[in-house]
Amino acid sequence: MFSPSRSAVFIALIAAALVGFGTPSLAQNVKIGALMPLTGPLARYGNSSLNGVNLAAIHINAQGGLLDGRTLEIVVGDTETNPQSGVEAARQLVRGQGVSGLIGALASDVSISVATAVSAVDGVVQITGASTSPMITNLADNDFLFRTTPHTVVQGQVMGGLLRERGFQKLAILYVDNDYGRGLANAVQETFGELGGVITARVAYEPNRPSYVDEIQEVAG
Repeated sequence: MFSPSRSAVFIALIAAALVGFGTPSLAQNVKIGALMPLTGPLARYGNSSLNGVNLAAIHINAQGGLLDGRTLEIVVGDTETNPQSGVEAARQLVRGQGVSGLIGALASDVSISVATAVSAVDGVVQITGASTSPMITNLADNDFLFRTTPHTVVQGQVMGGLLRERGFQKLAILYVDNDYGRGLANAVQETFGELGGVITARVAYEPNRPSYVDEIQEVAG
């Protein structure tokens, strides 16, 4: 999700924002909060994403640090892949730890909740590389929430277009039954159909089930 190079870009953007919104005193390190789902449904992505953030910080510090040479410090908050927990973690990072910016969250509903309840209120820059909800585009966040990934509809349009470009005429869609999965499936289906493709089946599945035999059989038709 968050590669070291991408994380370094996020940190650089936040550092640039600090120039406009005020910087820590010279005696302090520069603290940036990492809002990651270290537990919950997205924990597998949260832990690997945090590795990328930490590695980027190591590289930045090895090359002289941020701003006037201060050491970059990553402070971690576990969102638990839950909006309420994400807001609580963000408040602790911003108000308790005094971070100058936030990287994350991953899940869109968590990022949106943090942006409206913390980032926009406290004036802290927040950058996510994984939240794809179209709602973020017009969110009332006082322009403190940024993302570096295209939203769900764009992803689906590109996917549907590529499939037709590569000669696929029929498509069966198996998607996770949540906002992201439904939105992506809708966009793929619409674009694929507009370009002359035929959808043969569309089946939703619930995550974390012991078996998906029924869904696979339904898709296979």
